[in-house]
Amino acid sequence: MDDHKLHIACLSYAKAVCSYNDGGWCIPQDVPCFAFSLGCGFCTRFLNAVLPTNPVLQTAVQARMAEVPADAGKICTVCGKRFIPGSNRQQYCPDCSREAARVKHAKRSRAYRERNGA
Repeated sequence: MDDHKLHIACLSYAKAVCSYNDGGWCIPQDVPCFAFSLGCGFCTRFLNAVLPTNPVLQTAVQARMAEVPADAGKICTVCGKRFIPGSNRQQYCPDCSREAARVKHAKRSRAYRERNGA
């Protein structure tokens, strides 16, 4: 199973079975569900509690996780996914970086407008 199909299968299974998933959102973390991400990131609740109920999917995920060394790259501060950074200052995975930049820009613009009375 290729990475994209595995990712979609994990997300749809988490959406159907995980009690923390509410319409694709992780309730405790208040972020989109990332049950199993392409960069070998994972939700520990999904791996420990949800995935064992589907042995076929569990085998595919474990095989994929065995391909990537556990200490490769960095962990995204938003979703917890492991990724290979482009620089030593990079904090977010490619999937989360766009949203994080959008949020930072909105915050910066709001502060500017408040300072200048706009």
